[in-house]
Amino acid sequence: ILQIAPGNVEMQESKVLCLASLKRWSELSSYCEGLACANILSEGVFTEDLKELNSYPKSSPSMYLQSAISTDDELLNARQVAEAVQWIPRRIVKLYMRSLRLEERYIEASHACVAMASLLESECNEPIWSPNQRRQKAWLNWIEKEKDKIRKTMKRKDEGDSCYRQGEYLLAAEKYAEVLLIDSDKIGFYSSSPWECETAGGRLHAVLHCNRAACLMALRLFDEAAKECTAALRLQTNYMKALLRRARCYARLERFDESISEYNHWSGLVQEAKANPYARNENDCSFDRGTDVSDRDYQKAMAELAEVIKLKKNQEQKLREAAENAKRRASSAFNRRQQWYDQQEGTSGPRRWDSFNGSSPKREPNRRSYSTSRRNASSFRSSTRHNSTNDSDNSSSRKKKSQQSKANKPSPQRKA
Repeated sequence: ILQIAPGNVEMQESKVLCLASLKRWSELSSYCEGLACANILSEGVFTEDLKELNSYPKSSPSMYLQSAISTDDELLNARQVAEAVQWIPRRIVKLYMRSLRLEERYIEASHACVAMASLLESECNEPIWSPNQRRQKAWLNWIEKEKDKIRKTMKRKDEGDSCYRQGEYLLAAEKYAEVLLIDSDKIGFYSSSPWECETAGGRLHAVLHCNRAACLMALRLFDEAAKECTAALRLQTNYMKALLRRARCYARLERFDESISEYNHWSGLVQEAKANPYARNENDCSFDRGTDVSDRDYQKAMAELAEVIKLKKNQEQKLREAAENAKRRASSAFNRRQQWYDQQEGTSGPRRWDSFNGSSPKREPNRRSYSTSRRNASSFRSSTRHNSTNDSDNSSSRKKKSQQSKANKPSPQRKA
C-alpha cells in the first residue's frame, strides 16, 4: 500500500508498529529518518489556502535535515535527528526516540528529547484544565522518563565495562543485567535463563547479552555463557562475536559437533563478506559484520577449529577403545565373572574367590594342616572299628565255652 500511496499516514504508523513488535529497531529508526527526509521536501508548500492540509504546522524551519538528503547518509547526526522528530507522525515519535536509545545512539536520543519537549511547550497555550494540556503533561512526563533511562543505561554500562577491565567479572555481569532490566517489568531480578527475561531487543541488548557471555566465560560458567550468546543471536542473527563465543563455549563443554558447526558457520560468513564486501543480507548484523573481522582474528579462530577437530578425534578414539574393552570383557565366562566382581566392589556382596592374590593363606607354626587332621581321624575310626570287632568275637567264644561246660557237667541225683 505504501508503494501506491507513500503519504498514507495510517499505513506509515502501522508499519512502524509492526517493526517495533518484531524488535527490529534499526529498521524502524532508518524508516522514520527516511520518512522525515521525505516530509521535509514539502516544507513551504502548504501556505495560504493550503495551510489546513499541513500535517506539521508547528515544525521549525529545517537547517540541517536538508543536507541529509543530498549526502545520502545512512544515519542522521544529532542535529538532524532533533529536526526529524518534528517531521514524522506524532504517534510514532515515542517509538523512534526509543529506537535511538536501543541502537546505542545516546547523543541523538538526548537531542530528540530536548527538541520534542520544546516543540510541545510551544504548541499548547491553553488553560491547564484543558485536554490538550493534560496530553502535553503526559508527553513531558514520558520524555523525562526516557531521559532518565538514557542516563541509567550509559552510566551502568560504563560501570560494567570498567569492572570487566579490572577483572571483576561477576560484578560486571550484574551491571549488564541491570541495563537489560531497564525496559523490563521485573525490577531487580534477572533470571538465570536469559530468554525467560523479556528484553526490548536492539543493538544495545544484543551487546549486553554478548558482554555477559564474556564475563561468564571468564568465570568458567560455559553453559550459562552459551545461553547468553544464544539470546544475543536471537536479536542479531549473524552477530559475529556472539557466534565465535558460542563456538568456544561448546568446545569447553566437549560438545564438539556443535562447536565445529559454529566455527564453520562463522568462517563461511567471513569468507562471504570478504568476497563481496558491499553485499548485504537481511540477516546480517548491523554493527558487527564479517568484513569487520581482521586476518589475525580469522587465523586464530581457524587454529581453534583445528584444535577442536583434534579433540573430537581423541574423544572418538577413547570411545572406540572403551567399546572394544567392553566387548573383550564380555567375550568369555571368566571376563563376565570378572566384570560382575568389578560391579560388586564397594557393596556388601560375596567374598571374592581370589582373596589371597593367587597364593594360599599363611599357616600358623604349631598348627597341623587340615589334611593331617583328617588322616588321623580316619585311622582312629578304623582302629576303633577293629577293636570293637575283636571284643565282640571274644565275648561270643566265651559264651560258647560256658554253654559247653554246663552241658558236660553231670546233673545231681534226687534223694529217695
